[in-house]
Amino acid sequence: MDAASRGSDMNNNQREESSDKWLIIKRILAFILDRIIAVLIILAGIPVVIAGESFDLTELEWITKIIFFLLLGLAVTYAYARDMIGGRSLGRRILSQQVVDIYTNKPISGWKSLLREIPTHFAPLLAIELILIITNQNHRRIGDQWANSIVISTKKGA
Repeated sequence: MDAASRGSDMNNNQREESSDKWLIIKRILAFILDRIIAVLIILAGIPVVIAGESFDLTELEWITKIIFFLLLGLAVTYAYARDMIGGRSLGRRILSQQVVDIYTNKPISGWKSLLREIPTHFAPLLAIELILIITNQNHRRIGDQWANSIVISTKKGA
């Protein structure tokens, strides 16, 4: 192998490593964005409850509590099934990523989205999940292995 070929191989390897690092960073950022979105959904209900508590009307108090619990349910649903629509949560859409089935390369279903999110809701497993994303060759975490899924970039060349 001549020097030019070795140089070309080194540049390709560096590009792949850089691309891998960027995918990891984007994946972590998408997770953080999605958690912020879930928290904001919950926080949106707090003023409603405060407004309802400040009035003496029993009916209004019940309505505000119902609204709050609906928002809480929406936040929990989003947190557990965030990738169920086309394999892309809001965070993934912003960062050009998609979760697909490793065998069919099609977006994951709602059930698989739920299955892959379970480990991220247990603090000790969250650290393990992060380590796996960084160290695993395909950057697949426990949830990805359970759901037979992988996160891919949706932009060409990214």
